[in-house]
Amino acid sequence: MKIARNVSLKYSAFVLSVLLTSGAVTVRADSDADDEANFGVRGNRITSNCVVNGGILVIPQVPPPATTPSPDPCNGLVTPLINIPSANNRWSVDISWFNPETQKLYLADRNNKGVDIIDTKTNTVVGVATGFVGITPLAPLPNTTANAGGPNGILVTNNPHQLWAGDGTGDIRVYSLDNKGTSPALLKIVSHQDPLIVALLGAQGAQRRADELAYDPDDQLVLMAWDDDLDLFVALVSVSSNPNNIKVVKTISFKTNCPAFGGCATAGIEQPVYDHASNRFYIAIPASTGHPNGEIVRINPKTREVDGAFDTTGTAPAAGVPCFPHGLTLGPRQNLLLGCSGDGATGTQMISIIMKATNGAVLKTFNQLGGSDEVYYDKGNNTYFLAMSSWTSSGKTGMGNPTPSLGIIDAGSSDSGNEAPEWIQNILTTRTSHSVAAGYGFRCDFDDHGRSECGRHEPNEGNDVVRKFAYVPLTIVPVPLTGSPLPTVSETGGIGIYGRLP
Repeated sequence: MKIARNVSLKYSAFVLSVLLTSGAVTVRADSDADDEANFGVRGNRITSNCVVNGGILVIPQVPPPATTPSPDPCNGLVTPLINIPSANNRWSVDISWFNPETQKLYLADRNNKGVDIIDTKTNTVVGVATGFVGITPLAPLPNTTANAGGPNGILVTNNPHQLWAGDGTGDIRVYSLDNKGTSPALLKIVSHQDPLIVALLGAQGAQRRADELAYDPDDQLVLMAWDDDLDLFVALVSVSSNPNNIKVVKTISFKTNCPAFGGCATAGIEQPVYDHASNRFYIAIPASTGHPNGEIVRINPKTREVDGAFDTTGTAPAAGVPCFPHGLTLGPRQNLLLGCSGDGATGTQMISIIMKATNGAVLKTFNQLGGSDEVYYDKGNNTYFLAMSSWTSSGKTGMGNPTPSLGIIDAGSSDSGNEAPEWIQNILTTRTSHSVAAGYGFRCDFDDHGRSECGRHEPNEGNDVVRKFAYVPLTIVPVPLTGSPLPTVSETGGIGIYGRLP
């Protein structure tokens, strides 16, 4: 996924202690009762080490809670990662994915040249799928300075248990997993020179990275997008436990032979998602000749053709404002959250949109959030999270201080009225924190067949959702702190774990 443009590197940060404030039982109840923030950085954090400045654990945070010196600000909760970050001075990560069946989080980690597997019950790394090109461009590709790294987009299937990821070579790498979502073993490489891809693009096949992808379990298809201007196409790939049956079955160009319902894509191909209720794939297209403000393209996996495209222009309070969508996720009631980018001209209001998947109607436009890349829906908390790497203090492109943030929206229980989706808050992250995944856990675990194990211990105990976190990769970058003279500490990266404060 591309990082939205027009972002400078200067921004402010605040100090966070491990002292956490209290909150109400539900997000909406708390937000209706007072003006206090509901979410914040949790006391635990997956990182390479613990940064201490004057006895305080340093993590960017908005609003800043009270700071209390502590001899051990990590409180023993920080667990070292395995070779993450590496010795490089920049942690290059892309998409992350949470699998609720196995409670594992998967992170595309180019420094590690692999996909890190994290157990969200213990917040520890339990494995890595290796063999990707990493952050070093693969040499004989032309113009290797951009879009040649990998892994990029990732997802996990449960029947069969597999990990799919796009690589910088233009290939798709498929790994088998055990029933716990670990022990990755390379099963198949779908080549960037697959015969159908060559038939579409020529003998060279795909020249740049395989990036975004989505999974249709109903038709056992994965949609993979190649987002670089040299390629600009999507492929439908069959899913199977037999590697001989994993193959490209259809390609659709967004560069030539454009979809009749939309138009030639001129600004890449971004986050896709699958909706079971409509049996359709949906893809965020930042701009096209047919929809210069961006569009959501719909693909029918039965016919394997584009059968619709919805315009992505904002409504009040940002009527007429372009979305240029990068992020896309499916929420409740067949609602799509569009993570609108910061690709507009200087001074353009940044927005976020909730759209009805059935007809493309814009249900709500937010002007409190925008400049997003990846977005994610948390079923356990009925909450949308937005990785707003291009957000600014003014809410407008190129104006004010860059304030990259994690945006939070309550998805609500209705499309309108008092229970409609509602903005909750934004939390400062780091300048390249452009991806997010949301994980949730239950009071009782499930067995390998998806059956609750509650009855084996407490027959009358419910299986409530008890862990609800968002995971955001945080960049290795010097962080300016408040004060005079202005001190600076080094943000060493890691995965920030965000949740509703207790």
